[in-house]
Amino acid sequence: MMNKSHFQQNSLKTRITLLMLLIFIVSLWSFGYAISHSLRHDMQRVLGEQQYAFAALMASEVNDEIDNRIAALQQIVQIIEKQNISSSAELQRFLEDRKIFQGMFNGGTFITDRNGQTLASVPVDLERLGINFLDRDYIANTLKNGEPTIGRPVIGRQVNAPIFGIGVPIKSPGGNVIAALAGIINLNESNFIDRIERNHVNASSSYRLIDATHRIVVTSSDKNLQMTSLPEARMNASLDKFVAGFEGIDIFINPLGFEVITGVKHLSSINWFVAVALPTQIAFAPIANMERRIFFMALLLTFLTGSLTWWVLVRQLRPLQLTAHKLAQLANPESKLEALPVRRQDEIGQLIGGFNRLLEELTVRQETLKESEERYRTIFRTSPDAVSLTRLADGRFLDINDGHTKMFGWERQDIIGKTSLDMGIWVSWSERETFLHILESHRSCEHFETRFVTHTGRIVYALVSANTISLNGEVCVLSVTQDITAKKIASDQIEYLEYFDTLTGLANLRLLMQRLNLAIEERKNLHYLGALLHIDLDDFKTLNDSFGHDNGDLWLKEVSKRIKDAIPKSDFVARISGDKFAVILSGLSVQPDEAARTAEMIARKIISAIHQPFDIHQTEHHSSCCIGISLLNIEQENGASILKHAELAMYHAKKIGRGALKFFDLTMQELVSERVALEADLRDALKKGEFVLYYQRQMDARNQLTGFEALIRWNHPTRGIVSPGNFIVAAEQCGLVLPLGRWVLETACQQLASWANDPKTSRLTISVNVSAMQFHETDYVEQVLSTLKRTGAPGHRLKLELTESVLVSEIESLITKMTILKGHGIGFSLDDFGTGFSSLSYLQRLPLDQLKIDQGFITNIVTSASDTAIAQTIVTLGNSLGLSVIAEGVETEAQRSKLFELGCTLYQGYLFGKPAPIDEVMH
Repeated sequence: MMNKSHFQQNSLKTRITLLMLLIFIVSLWSFGYAISHSLRHDMQRVLGEQQYAFAALMASEVNDEIDNRIAALQQIVQIIEKQNISSSAELQRFLEDRKIFQGMFNGGTFITDRNGQTLASVPVDLERLGINFLDRDYIANTLKNGEPTIGRPVIGRQVNAPIFGIGVPIKSPGGNVIAALAGIINLNESNFIDRIERNHVNASSSYRLIDATHRIVVTSSDKNLQMTSLPEARMNASLDKFVAGFEGIDIFINPLGFEVITGVKHLSSINWFVAVALPTQIAFAPIANMERRIFFMALLLTFLTGSLTWWVLVRQLRPLQLTAHKLAQLANPESKLEALPVRRQDEIGQLIGGFNRLLEELTVRQETLKESEERYRTIFRTSPDAVSLTRLADGRFLDINDGHTKMFGWERQDIIGKTSLDMGIWVSWSERETFLHILESHRSCEHFETRFVTHTGRIVYALVSANTISLNGEVCVLSVTQDITAKKIASDQIEYLEYFDTLTGLANLRLLMQRLNLAIEERKNLHYLGALLHIDLDDFKTLNDSFGHDNGDLWLKEVSKRIKDAIPKSDFVARISGDKFAVILSGLSVQPDEAARTAEMIARKIISAIHQPFDIHQTEHHSSCCIGISLLNIEQENGASILKHAELAMYHAKKIGRGALKFFDLTMQELVSERVALEADLRDALKKGEFVLYYQRQMDARNQLTGFEALIRWNHPTRGIVSPGNFIVAAEQCGLVLPLGRWVLETACQQLASWANDPKTSRLTISVNVSAMQFHETDYVEQVLSTLKRTGAPGHRLKLELTESVLVSEIESLITKMTILKGHGIGFSLDDFGTGFSSLSYLQRLPLDQLKIDQGFITNIVTSASDTAIAQTIVTLGNSLGLSVIAEGVETEAQRSKLFELGCTLYQGYLFGKPAPIDEVMH
């Protein structure tokens, strides 16, 4: 690739040509891409609709053909039942006489008895007589259920080819199933599906007829795919979507690895669907050809544009080249500086005129150069910094300014001709050698910090910058030295403030961590155990508020002194925050028990010292402290972990009471670690999709199912199903309750959408629990509405359960959000009612639909008068507010009867079933 510097070195006409080409190419190719993208999008839409139309026609006709064959079988059965044909011979002749009927089943027809044994069969050469077909589902289910049955595709035992059968029952006059009539469709032979394919699938497309229940290809354009299984669930999202009931258009990678535009339509009589697919490689072939033509046309236009641009630039820039040649001649020192002739008034003429003015300016500048030199001498003399000029070869001073005299004390005549060695200026000879090495290596030195000795012997800190210059043929050094003594003192003070507490003079937390890590390293080498004491003053805030911050500061200073007096002189003490101190004890013992005893003895000495009275305004004040102790006895520890251990121990000591001390043990850390591990497991479970929804039935007084409450469970890989009581609190504390809540809402809405078109389930509702953290999200309303739109769930079948904790804050915002959602049909239930605090005025304003009696009032409702009274009050309150009331935790018939007496007609609990996956609770 041509880099920028190489590009700039090319001629002007080359650069302009390339830039013009770049602009032209980008514009042309962007236009071509836009056209191609638009055509591809339109063609994709049209072809997708075409494939879906093919699939819909095929599905309709296949469905009609299957219905016709079931009807034909039923007509034959009616004749058999009416004529009471029962013997095998009569049945065989009866079947053989039905030629037209046999033409509908290219795999033959046969009749079995109640046990599945074949009584009659045509054609005879298939030798089905005497064979038991009870292992075939279309025979077994027909005999068992007494209803027509379409069997799953299988390999026929007689025809040794893919077939599927249709069975209808033959019943006695009493209505009992006594036999079955079956018709077989041989998928390898010409059949009605092949005829439908020829009528509706063009040569470029292909189709699949798929058994969604068993994930098997019934038949397809490619007969080699008959009876092949679809990839396992979750291997191909699009196929899973088709199997689940999707109808419409999709583009996906099929199991053969080809991208296809697919139209999908399900059959109404059986859980099969038709998929008609067109490979995108074929679909978009015209667009690909057009793109190639656009590419070649773009190349041709690019070449023509570049050639034309180059020709124009050569003609226009020729005068400029002639001028450049003339300028090169003027660079000769022997050439006389004179103005160039101006022969044209365009941009090039203006360029030559500008050069002539430049020559005039050069003459002026030469005159001002002398003035500049005089000005430099003035600056050299008057600079407040020490400026000196020395010869690099021998280091002798050639000149100094007044600032140098003021800083070092030597007059100019005393130092000219001498070296810094003669004057004894450098405090450190090694620093001088380093300075000279840098100067010789780089020809300059910037901000070199060193120390000098003045004429009076005073040490000054200085910052030296120097450059080598040529003066009368000799290499000299021009140095500027700045006195930074005052800044150095200030810097030292800042460094002190960085590592020490200004109030007590003790080390601060930063210095403590450095010393603590150093103590750990020393322990590893010397094998002596140490300890860290974390000291916290009891009730220091009360003293501060009562006597003022000035007296509080006096007490902190006194505490610092008492701690230092109570510990060995070699040990380290620091103030790490307002009323917290830390002590590092080192060299205690090589034995852990002995080290612990020594640390405890010193800690109790500190507690005793702090407990001594302290006078504030002639008032004797007593204080105390709690101490946490962590031994430095674990190889893997660092300073931060030891400080954390000591702090944990200190907080456990404060739980014991004033003046307590506590050693750190692993159980303290384990409690923290368990919580951290649980949060990590929850995040991992969310990523891996380990959460599942269980559903618990909600019933009315007539024992009719009205809906379900969705309850989250954690399908842990080792612990099995985990109830929310073991992880919801942790999820709320670490913020994971928000993505969990969104997942629960999405899953519940998907379930509602799947029920919407079934008359048996379309009336059912699902209640979803919503935490206060979820509902107070600023975009919660948008989340719920977008979920309904995305899943297609009916909003009036969704109920959000809120706990009374939601009512604690932001009540106006809560009412606004509930009102908006209520306008979209969403219902609201107040969960665990009676266990928290609910203002009656708030209940009147909230757009609620239901109150839920907490199960704590249900357990003893039969025997407890107070629980009965509370339940009665809630029911009465609900009725007065126009709200329905449901009781949770109903486990016995006696509880349900008692609730019914109180006027509660909606129930939920183990009496009606435990929470379980949706497939189990629906059956």
